[in-house]
Amino acid sequence: MQYICEACGSINTFNEGNECSVCKEHKIDSESSYLNKKVKVLSEKEIKSVRSLTANTIKDFLFQILKTKSTSNLANLEIIETAVIHIPYSKVLCEYSFDFDYEAVDTQQETYQEWVNKQDLESGIGMKRELVTRTRTIEVNMRTVTRSGSGEIDFAYLSANLEKTLKSYRLKEHDIKKIGKNLGINKVGKIRQIIKSSKNFNTTSDLSEYFNKIRKILTDGEDTNLRIGVINSDHQQVINRLKDKEDLPSIMLDKAKNTSAIGDRNRNYRVYNTKYDYKVKDTLIDPYIIQTFQIADNQLFVIATNLRSSEKEILIEPKNLKKTYKLFRLNYVKPFLVFFAANLLNFILQLLSNTFIATRIPDFINKTDFSNNQTYLFGASILILYWIISVIKERSIVVKASESVLEKKLNALDASSIKNILLGKAKLKTNDKEVKVQEFEFKKIKIFNNSYNPKKLILRFAVLLPTLDSIFRIFKFKEIFNSYSHWIMMLFLGVSAVILLEKLLTIKLIENLNPKNIKKDEIKLKEILSNPKYRKTLITILVSILSGGIGYTIGESNLTPKPAKIKVDPVIQKKPAKIKVDPVIQKSPKSNQAKKDLFNEYFNQGMKKFKSKEYESALKEINKAIELDRNNATLFNLRGSIKYNLGNTKGACSDFNKALTIINAERKDPIDIQESELCKNMSN
Repeated sequence: MQYICEACGSINTFNEGNECSVCKEHKIDSESSYLNKKVKVLSEKEIKSVRSLTANTIKDFLFQILKTKSTSNLANLEIIETAVIHIPYSKVLCEYSFDFDYEAVDTQQETYQEWVNKQDLESGIGMKRELVTRTRTIEVNMRTVTRSGSGEIDFAYLSANLEKTLKSYRLKEHDIKKIGKNLGINKVGKIRQIIKSSKNFNTTSDLSEYFNKIRKILTDGEDTNLRIGVINSDHQQVINRLKDKEDLPSIMLDKAKNTSAIGDRNRNYRVYNTKYDYKVKDTLIDPYIIQTFQIADNQLFVIATNLRSSEKEILIEPKNLKKTYKLFRLNYVKPFLVFFAANLLNFILQLLSNTFIATRIPDFINKTDFSNNQTYLFGASILILYWIISVIKERSIVVKASESVLEKKLNALDASSIKNILLGKAKLKTNDKEVKVQEFEFKKIKIFNNSYNPKKLILRFAVLLPTLDSIFRIFKFKEIFNSYSHWIMMLFLGVSAVILLEKLLTIKLIENLNPKNIKKDEIKLKEILSNPKYRKTLITILVSILSGGIGYTIGESNLTPKPAKIKVDPVIQKKPAKIKVDPVIQKSPKSNQAKKDLFNEYFNQGMKKFKSKEYESALKEINKAIELDRNNATLFNLRGSIKYNLGNTKGACSDFNKALTIINAERKDPIDIQESELCKNMSN
């Protein structure tokens, strides 16, 4: 026997306590809109047992939500209610007919003549009038044509008002519109395809028999009172949706225009006497198992699982379930904050260096470029990665504890009977206490038999990286080494010898040399030589001094000699150091300005490189300038100075003499000097 609920319109197969299977209202009678009607229902082969469905819901759905929350939530999880409802979808066929009329006209070609003005080709002067014959299309035989048309549209949609139906006491606090959309409307596209193909669906006219079959499958054959219902089908919902979705007047008008028409030209279509006939072709009921889980008072999960596709929709979930692990622990963020502070401090130091030091000691101090921030990005990436890894590791501890609780819960579910699961008596609750998660600690790293705490190492990295970046940005190490290589090599080899001998001889030099650790009776030379500790210390000191001496000698041989101050020949010096551009360049009107600008650029760059002692680069720039002006004494004099600093004495003399030759050629009273005095001194 089938019973219909007066409150929500759903169908039930039994009326225990006159309670509805869907909305739990106590108002049902024996009438049904599905009675003796064919309905498409899911094949029994596609249905799984309640135990399997419940296990999948807990494992694949609820666990994914609760695994990072407090383990007590998962431990207290209980299933308290299970019911099966079917949501109806219908395919409606709309058959329409109409009359229409339109104006039809025929067309034909006719000739006509007209006078036109044309140029007089004979005289070539003025215009003359000429009679011309033309053709045109005209309309004839205008009339009104009346005809009839018809057609059909099939349309599938949800055939129930879920906002009215899904008012179970478990759903009263929830957004009913959202439930209706999630369970019904969003599935319309898939259901339309299923209605057409009937894949995995059978047709029945006896819902009671179908419900009994799926009850046996869901309960593994146990005789239980599984609540199964189907929401009453309201075909008017589909018809109303079709009217809203499809523009039937426009469809009929298009059909009228596409009907074979009389006449060459047709216009002013009018549709009237429209008739619609709606027929329900198919109804399909899509099954859902709705289960209610509880983790505490007034904290419920209501999950709807589609028996056809196993897709799950969460209808209700508890609010304010906090994560156990923390994203912003101080020890995770501290290295990044320290790194940021160190970079800010180094930025200030570099700014001060650019302003006050680089201008005063340009030989050894760089003017730093703040646009290059690759080091900052690299360091920030490493520290953010450390932060992320720490959070992931802490999270994994929580998940591992939750997995242990899940295993116990699934074992309890397997041990429970179907009847207890359906009646909410499965007793899935476990006695696991809440796991208190602390910050994750990385294991110590061993380097040369010494253990290091990664937390401290990453903090040192956060300080060391920006510090080293600033040092390498500010100081010109090449120039410093070239100027002080003897002292640098002495310190390097001396300190290296001490470190190496401390390892080889297993001594601690600083402690052995500490006056507090030396006894008065051990100060004698005989005692020092007989005591292995002091003997090794003495050997270490002597070897380090010897190594330092060797380093000093090596470094001194590598010293770059300081460039001698070039004394410009007095004859050249008397001439003003004014750049004179070649007259040939100056006279050309088109290319002169460009050449002039290029010449000035090469000269200025060369002079800049010369002042900053970048002699190789300076030589290249001055060579380019000489290519543009080969009669400029200042250029040859400057190139001579550059070559002298590079050690090319012969080339320097050649340029100085060339400069002197150019000056003599420009003077009215040439100086009788064949060779620069400075070059004479060099040769002597």
